[in-house]
Amino acid sequence: MKLIKSTREAQTHLVELDPDVASGALTNGKADHVWNGDFLGYQSPLKFDCISFLDMLEHVEHPDRYLSHARTLLSASGVVLASIPNVGHWSVVADLIEGRWDYVPAGIHCVTHLRFFTEHTIRDLFDAAGFTMESVKRVCVPGPAEWLDQWRQTRGLKTDLASLDTYAFLITGRPKADSQQYEL
Repeated sequence: MKLIKSTREAQTHLVELDPDVASGALTNGKADHVWNGDFLGYQSPLKFDCISFLDMLEHVEHPDRYLSHARTLLSASGVVLASIPNVGHWSVVADLIEGRWDYVPAGIHCVTHLRFFTEHTIRDLFDAAGFTMESVKRVCVPGPAEWLDQWRQTRGLKTDLASLDTYAFLITGRPKADSQQYEL
């Protein structure tokens, strides 16, 4: 948020579930306005140009509801930004082939993730919530060449090499023009 504030004349608003993080963000000047609570309960008379869900949608039970609620808070030209880890990354696939799924404190295998996404399921999520994905960028962490070559050459296996190299997706979404404003 400090980067946004330093490059644009913008007010930043933060909705934060954790009361300590919310208090710290306001005290440290990381946001102009902080509301402590669940985003689904957040109401504002303001309309926002941008609402960001940075490594957050995978942590909630109903991410579609969060995106749908964001639509009600966006200005006419507003967008949603999201970063979402890719469960199709080679590191996850390799673990599964080895019969493992070890939760860790952070990353794709984060113990607090309730949802797991691939590019396909992210597209479905945004579509169902009434968004057009204007931009999808990949954060790439390439796999070992010998592993990828082996998967590429496996007969009958339709390997998505781009997905295997993608650690996370960075998405810009805009409400569909024909989409109603409603809450799920």
